[in-house]
Amino acid sequence: MKSVLRVRVGILTGSVSFRRIYGTFRVHLTCSRNGYRTFCDISTGRCRPFVPKEFRLRIFETLHNLSHPGVKATVKLVGDRFLWPGYKKQVAERTRCCVPCQRGKIQRHTVSPLGTYPVPRHRFDHVHIDLVAPHPPSRGYKCALTCVNRFSRWPEAILLKDIKAETVAFEFYANWIARFGVPERLTSDQGRQFESRLFREFARLLGVKVETKNPYHPQANGSVERLYRQ
Repeated sequence: MKSVLRVRVGILTGSVSFRRIYGTFRVHLTCSRNGYRTFCDISTGRCRPFVPKEFRLRIFETLHNLSHPGVKATVKLVGDRFLWPGYKKQVAERTRCCVPCQRGKIQRHTVSPLGTYPVPRHRFDHVHIDLVAPHPPSRGYKCALTCVNRFSRWPEAILLKDIKAETVAFEFYANWIARFGVPERLTSDQGRQFESRLFREFARLLGVKVETKNPYHPQANGSVERLYRQ
């Protein structure tokens, strides 16, 4: 209770040390039913109690462990409700040393250089494909396989009744390859249909090179992604 006593002595004596530490605050003294006195700051319009040292860690853990926010958010959480000398620095240091935060929050992201596609030599050499699902059912169809030829930007939407790998491979063969020929290169996201063993074997038999892009970077498959905005 040394911090509380220091505040009390400062109020009663008007010492210089108290004014140096708490001079920007307005101190209000409240009494509880059990006779304990609490010193609070009311300069912000809120009643913020001055916290003794033995309770500071408990208050930090209670507020920070709610959702493990960052340094600024945790300092604001504590500062809006409580007060003690140097609380901003202490709260910031404890937040940076929080083990769950260190495990769960990635501070450095791997950044790779932008890649480029080779220029297609002929029409339908390079095709971008993607799945759109689910849609409101119509005649039993509720999904679509969208295909865009990179050379001419020719789009196609192939209706599907399901998104199984067998269905996707069969419909792509029957509705695209049978009409436009076998492409040299296919670009897709990392959907489980395109990553399946069946689709990989299907592409290998036809001599098609399949490229998959990061699902969190749709710009890499932008030719087909832009089709959805039209």
